[in-house]
Amino acid sequence: RRVPIPAPAGAKRTIPVSSTPQPRAPTVNLLGAIPPPAPPTGGGFSLTTMPTSLPPEFAKHHEVVYDYNDLGEGAFAVVRRLKQRSDGTIYALKAMEKAPLKLRLMVEQVQREFRVQHMMDHPNVVKLLDYVEDDTHIHMLLEYCSGGTLKD
Repeated sequence: RRVPIPAPAGAKRTIPVSSTPQPRAPTVNLLGAIPPPAPPTGGGFSLTTMPTSLPPEFAKHHEVVYDYNDLGEGAFAVVRRLKQRSDGTIYALKAMEKAPLKLRLMVEQVQREFRVQHMMDHPNVVKLLDYVEDDTHIHMLLEYCSGGTLKD
């Protein structure tokens, strides 16, 4: 289902999160065919597993890039490449599993990210093109930025 961008909420509660890396949950390969990427350098870990299929809204016009798909992985999100079926344009799909976000009361923070990133129109800011929320994940379709990482 498509999610409307909510208005900012009032005061927020925060729960401290341990900075000690926890063991990684097994990674579910997207569509069952993509090998999981290596963990980020620096000992990163992810609380998110990639969904087993694309949301229908994205699967209709996009497909996963199978030959090279390791854009990134963080504590709360996994990012994979998608290709538009009609013209081959590459996009980034950021998938966030809801359960870890709910446990840490971070759903409002993610909704704020939607609002801010959706409003941004600047050549140095990644453009949020679309987002879909299903029962288990929040999916953000983003502009793909080639040319390396910020570390490069």
